[in-house]
Amino acid sequence: MLRNRTTSILLLTLAALACLSALADDRGHFSQRDLRGSYAFEGAGQALLGGVSAPVAVVGRIEADGAGAITFATRTINLNGRVVQNDTAVGTYTVQPDGRGSGVFLPTGGGQPVPFDFVLHSRDRVSLIPTDPTLVAYIEMFRQRP
Repeated sequence: MLRNRTTSILLLTLAALACLSALADDRGHFSQRDLRGSYAFEGAGQALLGGVSAPVAVVGRIEADGAGAITFATRTINLNGRVVQNDTAVGTYTVQPDGRGSGVFLPTGGGQPVPFDFVLHSRDRVSLIPTDPTLVAYIEMFRQRP
């Protein structure tokens, strides 16, 4: 009887651990599939121009394919009170299991690539920072839904 009870307790404990492990995996493992669809973004910061810092604001939209490609991006940038860019881009990205990632926007009309790092809060919300040393900005992206 004691042996059956010990076996039952052991089996219940193993089952509970398996369930907890599965829950931890659901909460903590992101992949490129988690960045998929259309996202609107907005942000602000400072840009370094000829050794002088100027305010910058940006709004736009991206489309990610869930497989590491940004198939379309558009942005409008206001620098020190003037719209200086209204362009499109494509790009690539990677996502780590903990939700951190990096990527690069490649302007379709030419120009310098724009590298960035990000963190997925969920499939619906992403925080992003450019990693260009001449730009300090914080950008929030939100999945668009019709």
